[in-house]
Amino acid sequence: ELMPYKPHHDKDEFRELYDSAPCGFLSTNPVGLITRMNQTFLDLIGYDAEEVVAQKTLQDLLTVGGKLYYETHYRPLLVHEKEAREISFYLITKNNRRIPVLVNTKAIVKSSGEEVYISTIVDNSHRKQYEKELLVAKQRADQLTIDYSKANEELKHLAHAVTHDIKTPMSNILMMFEFFEQNFSTFTEDGIRAYLSRIKDASYRLSDMVTRILSYCTNSDLNTTEIDVIELPTLFVKILSICDPEGTIEPQLLGKCKEMRSYSVVIELILLNLIVNVLKYNDKETIRIELTVTESAEFYHLSVKDNGKGIKKEHISSIFEPLKALGVTDRFNQKGTGLGLSYVQRMVTKLGGEISVSSELGVGSTFSFTVGKVAD
Repeated sequence: ELMPYKPHHDKDEFRELYDSAPCGFLSTNPVGLITRMNQTFLDLIGYDAEEVVAQKTLQDLLTVGGKLYYETHYRPLLVHEKEAREISFYLITKNNRRIPVLVNTKAIVKSSGEEVYISTIVDNSHRKQYEKELLVAKQRADQLTIDYSKANEELKHLAHAVTHDIKTPMSNILMMFEFFEQNFSTFTEDGIRAYLSRIKDASYRLSDMVTRILSYCTNSDLNTTEIDVIELPTLFVKILSICDPEGTIEPQLLGKCKEMRSYSVVIELILLNLIVNVLKYNDKETIRIELTVTESAEFYHLSVKDNGKGIKKEHISSIFEPLKALGVTDRFNQKGTGLGLSYVQRMVTKLGGEISVSSELGVGSTFSFTVGKVAD
């Protein structure tokens, strides 16, 4: 059977409960002079009782900002409302640490008519740390939102640019099929095998590049893209075989630098776009391309030179602008979209470099760009 509750009047037991409470207890007079506190509060601020009682005011333990808030908000609230809830302060401890606390205070009038302020002081350090971590998490989430938005925008541009780049190799492969179909009877058995082998090789190379591009599209962040040692002669041959499976281009690889350490899929996209443009906008019977690669302490320097139509001087300043089509038709009688070169510039910038073009109408153009070297 439950016994009825009887209040305890043991002063020692009450003092023990008071001193060991999970929060600080504090009594002050109306001007803030501390008249009583428990051991929890003393442990929090690091003082002994005789250093505090009738020696310090609550204001003495506050920061400069806390003192100001005490006089302008906290004290007037107690005078007029007789209580203040969830007030945030920073207490300055004896060893000069700042501890965030939450203060709840109530004004009480004793039987003698004297008014005292009774406060609970709760260490708010864990909550402040949680709020700080929450703020950092929110900032990261906001940044991720921005990054994803940029990535989506990047993906759009990349999709347009890749579509633009792949059209020419696909057209070349299709033309080879059409030529083979129309002239099948003129081929010998060995000729058939050789011709189909060229078509198959070009198709596989294009398929491999599309796969690599799609992989890059799903995560176009260079921080998570693999860095490769790129063998430039191999890469040059690979891109030419995709763009020109019939071997109509006369290529030259110049410069002492024969390999570079960078993001291979991005370099492939840049060179693919530039070489596709050479092929599309060349009106010469023999198409010539020179790829020159050199290096300095901080950069790789690449240039793609052709013997094509060239670019009018008034167009050179705007050639890298997005959606800036120059109204020039290619050898398939199609007008450009203005997407390819603008994306090339974006990719070069992403690699820490710059791109420029020099051209002479009727003679040809040279696209020169730099790629920042990647630290080991």
